[in-house]
Amino acid sequence: MSTSGPPTMKPKRSTPRRNTSKPITPKRRTETFSTKAALLEKLIPMCADEYEKLFGHPWSQHPLRWYEAILGCSQIETDAWRVMNTLGKAASAALDFFESRGLDPDRRDHGIYYAHELHKLLKRHRRLLGRLKEKVGEYPRPIDRRQALVKSVNIPGSNAFAGFLYGRKLNDRELAIINLLMHKGEGLSFTSGMTIGDAIDRERRRMGLANKRASKPTKKWMREVPED
Repeated sequence: MSTSGPPTMKPKRSTPRRNTSKPITPKRRTETFSTKAALLEKLIPMCADEYEKLFGHPWSQHPLRWYEAILGCSQIETDAWRVMNTLGKAASAALDFFESRGLDPDRRDHGIYYAHELHKLLKRHRRLLGRLKEKVGEYPRPIDRRQALVKSVNIPGSNAFAGFLYGRKLNDRELAIINLLMHKGEGLSFTSGMTIGDAIDRERRRMGLANKRASKPTKKWMREVPED
């Protein structure tokens, strides 16, 4: 007679579960730049690629190449206006220095060194300083190069073609791409840690502002400078 007990059950071998979840791929970090030169080195070629995709021709064949001299002059005019305005304000402050303090402008002993030098300058160049003072506010500020670009591209009749230079009005981003390429990013306001997307967006906002200003009816923005 068998004394063996009930048959023992062999434990089932567990089948390892298959991991069906997709592997997590690390997100690519957006490249940031610590210097403007490093940013422009990559930004300008990317703008050139985007330009060609937008308009169907390389940047070297852009229609604005005939207007580059005019657009350059608009920036020179703005810079010169800024200098003249600064000179005029300085001349006004110099001419009014002594009288605004209740001092006799004909006396030269109101101070020790700088007051004496200012008195000497006024005595020698009062006529010139007076003319500079008169120039303040005489001429309106000329449009800057962004507004000049908008006028050349988005306002019919402001260029040699019958209609729009690109066949249609360009949006702010398209204008930003063109402006960055035309001036090689010279006027871009850079901050450390900026990305390429940040740079284009910042220029897009500035071109949007220029677009609004250039579209408003204004007085004649450049006047003939009278001869002396």
